[in-house]
Amino acid sequence: MAKLPFFLSFFMLLSVGPARADEDDAGSAPPAQAEGPANVGDHGNFVNGIMFVGFSPQDHPNGGAGTPKYDAYYFLINHRIDPNDKTWAPAVAAALNKKYPCKYWAQDGETLIYEDEYIHTAPPGHGAPGGAIPGAKGEFFWGGMNGFVPKGNPCGGPSGQVGPGGGTSAGGAATPPTESVSTPLPAKATGPGPDLKQCAVLNNPPSEVDWPITTKITKLDIRPNGVHVEFSKRDGTGRWPDITPPGWKGPLQYTLGMVENIAGKWVASAPIQFWYGLDESGGPPGQIRKNWFYDTSRWGPLAVRQPAPGETVGFFVIAGNVRNITDEGSQSPVHERSNVVYVAMPGSAGATYNFSK
Repeated sequence: MAKLPFFLSFFMLLSVGPARADEDDAGSAPPAQAEGPANVGDHGNFVNGIMFVGFSPQDHPNGGAGTPKYDAYYFLINHRIDPNDKTWAPAVAAALNKKYPCKYWAQDGETLIYEDEYIHTAPPGHGAPGGAIPGAKGEFFWGGMNGFVPKGNPCGGPSGQVGPGGGTSAGGAATPPTESVSTPLPAKATGPGPDLKQCAVLNNPPSEVDWPITTKITKLDIRPNGVHVEFSKRDGTGRWPDITPPGWKGPLQYTLGMVENIAGKWVASAPIQFWYGLDESGGPPGQIRKNWFYDTSRWGPLAVRQPAPGETVGFFVIAGNVRNITDEGSQSPVHERSNVVYVAMPGSAGATYNFSK
């Protein structure tokens, strides 16, 4: 399963009380009590026991103060925001916007957005090339979204832009072409949606969209602790063969993928690896963003949002291992995939969807 969050978990106060909303210190220098090594890998810092990965104020005049990225960085340090909290972003956005009106906004409780950049939290060492510093209490991770600006800016700023490889959309309703999908039985799915050929597919072989559909999903069980999927090529005679990726000690059989509608654009990727006999994987339904798509460099807009309960999402499976495989499918012994089934994203209790064969 994917290494815990990219997009991943975020921050709050180390000290008692809410974050101060002082506007006059948003870009001030870091406190003198900064501890530990100045750098982690190439672009990390260690201050007050917190790792700041993707920030490099030491490489910029005046520490980069006066820019959104670094003013947010100094605010997090000066107010001792705790990376282990999940409700910090709205208060921080409100405080920073006193100096820069409508520049920052909270995508959710743990994600601070400004233009096509973001700050979020992660476990210590998640983004650092050298791993976690001993004693690190948490990590703040900065990244860019390659031109994608998620919807929701309350000040009416740009949103819904998808960068290279993802097309463009300024919002509006998606009108995807439909593929032939399995017919839902009593536990209703949401009906047909786009085939992979009409999706922007990320961090997978580009050619997988053209691989033949040789199996159909008959059951999708989104459980509190993982996703279980049934299809004809999973077991028995003619099941998809195994592949042992380089450096692995055991084989994988297939990869589970998901499709989301983001700013009117359907975006897909298959990151969850299954070996033969593994019953479920992927973690709770409320942690798709954290467990499946936690890195914007690989999953772009999929990494900046968590599908909401009731939202239409798609699921599919692909033969072999396609996670992080961007060639023509070197780790898939057969170039085959399933159809895509579309369902309403469940809440934490999960849901079971049955489909005809």
